[in-house]
Amino acid sequence: MADREGLSIAPGQVYIEVEYDYEYKAKDKMVTIRQGEWYMLVKKTNEDWWQVKKEEGTKAFYVPAQYVKEVRRALMPLRSPP
Repeated sequence: MADREGLSIAPGQVYIEVEYDYEYKAKDKMVTIRQGEWYMLVKKTNEDWWQVKKEEGTKAFYVPAQYVKEVRRALMPLRSPP
């Protein structure tokens, strides 16, 4: 099943939705999140930063916890009628 921007939604996976734009420099690259984007929650590292990733198989990165909200998705696959 797909959600915004083609993000693949896994049943029972916890996601975050970005509430405010944010950008920061992480080692050798810029990390940018935009309002309305969705990411998979990997870990609530601490009260300030959460670890997320765009989808399975992609590299995780950090977002400021105050700029996102948790969205629990409990989607089940559609079943065909008997």
